[in-house]
Amino acid sequence: MSNRDIAHHFFGSNYAEWKTSDNLIEVIDWFRKQKGTKAPYSVFYVPLNKDAKYDIQWYAPQVTGAICLGTFVKDKVWVPEEEKSAWT
Repeated sequence: MSNRDIAHHFFGSNYAEWKTSDNLIEVIDWFRKQKGTKAPYSVFYVPLNKDAKYDIQWYAPQVTGAICLGTFVKDKVWVPEEEKSAWT
């Protein structure tokens, strides 16, 4: 069983926007491309299918097992090419 076989998704949020995807790089790239805000954003690993319903409090998913992967400044995120394949 690989990570791709386990129900999960990534949830990114800041004070004004949010994005979910089963692809971490897609979430990071979406925030980097947003116009009009340079607000920091947080990205979480959520151990549920991306269509699952759950509560959000203070911009964070309220799910047992959710993990904050970090809080990032819009133009300061870098993921090495060799690491991208692990999350896509």
